[in-house]
Amino acid sequence: MRTIKVIMLAGILGVALVASGQAEDEPKPIGTTKTTSGAKELTDNDLLTLFERMGYETTTSESADKKTLWINVKMNRSELGGSFEVAVALSPNKKKMWAHVHLATLKPEHEANAPALLKLLEQNAVVGPNHFRIDAKSKALYLSRCADNRGLTPALVKDHIEILLDTCVQTKSDWNTGTWDSIGSTVKK
Repeated sequence: MRTIKVIMLAGILGVALVASGQAEDEPKPIGTTKTTSGAKELTDNDLLTLFERMGYETTTSESADKKTLWINVKMNRSELGGSFEVAVALSPNKKKMWAHVHLATLKPEHEANAPALLKLLEQNAVVGPNHFRIDAKSKALYLSRCADNRGLTPALVKDHIEILLDTCVQTKSDWNTGTWDSIGSTVKK
């Protein structure tokens, strides 16, 4: 009877050791904070690690108020002229993940082209949740996209960015300021 107990105990310990060894070999999940729904939220460092694990080349910068870590992800799309960056960041409260593509810097003649700018506003209803926006200070034109920071996986993040880039390609004739007609004319549809 004692021999059977020793054999059973050894077997249980062996299974426990094998299981613990497998757990160490498995990649650790990214995301350290849990939401009230139980889904994990990424931290700034988690998001940076996620892009690095996916093989993207990245650089980082902080916002002036030090509340936002910008992760600049190097991308390459021939339809968009080759190499460029997608800026990705978590919102200051860490509830949202934003991705932005800088499309153009508006010159005074672009700002006066109401039909072209109106066309971009109209496109927001078509391309949502992507949306065109202009930074008032720098006059930079962006296409942006937001996602909830809950349960984000590498596949979801990649899909988020690919949809943003696909929209850039599909709407290029609308945002490419080099093809806009002269001031006051209508945008070709």
